[in-house]
Amino acid sequence: MEKHIKLIGVLNLVFGLMGLVACVICLVVFVGGFAILGAIEGESFPIWLAGGIGAVFTVIMAIAALPNLLAGYGLLKRRQWGRALAIIVAVIDLPAFPFGTALGIYTLAILLHGDSQVLFSDHQVSPKQAPA
Repeated sequence: MEKHIKLIGVLNLVFGLMGLVACVICLVVFVGGFAILGAIEGESFPIWLAGGIGAVFTVIMAIAALPNLLAGYGLLKRRQWGRALAIIVAVIDLPAFPFGTALGIYTLAILLHGDSQVLFSDHQVSPKQAPA
């Protein structure tokens, strides 16, 4: 079960990083591309308006990628809040076909299993702390 949880944590980090890479690409295309087009065409207001809308869209995409990054970090550190956040993010990611759907189903199947709850218990005794 621990390997599954570690894999889900890594996949959430990768999914979040893919969202951030998409943000950078959108930022370059929208803002940079429209700025160059505005300089060539001489029509600055409509071009800058479109670039501004693209920048706002990019910020929204970046904010949407953050929960996956936080959930991945929380799972890798075995935090109870990471498990709860990962379950919420999994439900939200389900409509993002195909990768979000696959990650969401896998996350829910593993994290809602009874054995995974024990790994995130605050009262879990590690082998180093076990009484002799």
